[in-house]
Amino acid sequence: MEYKVNDVLKHQETTEFSYDALGVIRKKNYSIFVFGMLENEIADIKLVKVNSKFAFAKIINLIKTNPKRINGENNLKEITNNPLSILSYKDQLEFKQNIVSYLFKRQLNYENVKPIIPSINEWNYRNKIVLFLELENNKYKMGTYEKMSHNLVEETEYNLATSLIKKVILFLKHNINRFNLQNNKLKRIMIRSNKDESELQIVFITENKHKINEIFIELLISKIKEIKSIIHNVDDVKDKNNLLGFFFNAVYGNNFINDKIENFKFKINWNSFFQINSLQTSNLYNTMLNNINVNPDDIILDAYCGIGTITSFLAKKAKKVIGIEIVKDAILNAKEAQKINNISNIDFYANDIDKQMNILKSKNINFDIVCVDPPRAGLSLDFINLITSQKPREIAYISCNVHTMVRDLIYFKERGYDIKFIQPVDMFPQTPHIEVVGILFKK
Repeated sequence: MEYKVNDVLKHQETTEFSYDALGVIRKKNYSIFVFGMLENEIADIKLVKVNSKFAFAKIINLIKTNPKRINGENNLKEITNNPLSILSYKDQLEFKQNIVSYLFKRQLNYENVKPIIPSINEWNYRNKIVLFLELENNKYKMGTYEKMSHNLVEETEYNLATSLIKKVILFLKHNINRFNLQNNKLKRIMIRSNKDESELQIVFITENKHKINEIFIELLISKIKEIKSIIHNVDDVKDKNNLLGFFFNAVYGNNFINDKIENFKFKINWNSFFQINSLQTSNLYNTMLNNINVNPDDIILDAYCGIGTITSFLAKKAKKVIGIEIVKDAILNAKEAQKINNISNIDFYANDIDKQMNILKSKNINFDIVCVDPPRAGLSLDFINLITSQKPREIAYISCNVHTMVRDLIYFKERGYDIKFIQPVDMFPQTPHIEVVGILFKK
């Protein structure tokens, strides 16, 4: 049978619940992945994306529910940012634990995955939110895009966001169309708060450089006293996967907000990466730090170091830490944090990780321990070859994508390393994303 977008299929039953939190319907040589559907459920569905091997669909009528579904038929809204919200938090943790355990057993024959560390907050944990905007009849719609769609959904609740960010969203909903902002052609608004919700940063991303209405900005600042930084950023990057452009202007305050992890203070620039679950970040970092054996005379590499958060923790224990990060503003933040926290034993480099590793190799700089926290794509084979050629005693790997982590650990095993410790940490409740901490040792 040939399927088309918008086809409605009646009385379809799922047999699986995928890694990405999608219900799976198996046909002969064909699979359909359904948003918001658990395994062993029956529904009428509508296809939203189709190709020759598989399709994506959404529920239009839920007929039979899995006993694990919470809220039952009352939870049929379009699942976008929180696809696991149809499960209790206990079942969410079990789902994530099973994925990590299954992948490590199947791919690496490793069966000692530690129990997942639950998030401190199940909701209201995100310290950063991006809102998408479109003009319709000369008025802004604001919300989130449906999966596999260009349809913008105006959300009524942002229950993953902190209470302070929700206060900003409420202001924007009431005021975004009261002022002449149409000339700016707003595309996105990024809102970020610090851990104790004492400071806020708002980034308005527009299609052009037209000045943002001053009366609107003044009202925003007067109503929300925690705002310390407002940035105007222009969407001038061709890569549509990048939410931020190059050109920016500080409309109000600084380019950064201040934050803290335990006793370390940091400045976070508008375009720097920072863990989005502030309360859980200490658990993540301490899980790694408490399971590596650092000697006082060790030289440690912190690859993909960002603004130097993990680097600062490592510097307490080691002789020297070298941090590498490709984002220049992040390294500026890292160096500022080094001064603020009075740390003298860190060298930071703003460079491509593979290029900087080759430079360090040419200077005969070797590492006793290597720590990596790569993007979802994982590590390059060149990087793995470079660090394993130095034979560090241990390698610590923090991953936001267990699939690429498992792939990389296979490469490490082939080069003489074995697994010492694997621990999932839930940084993203209500979503299928999983953070995993792994420690490897040289055999």
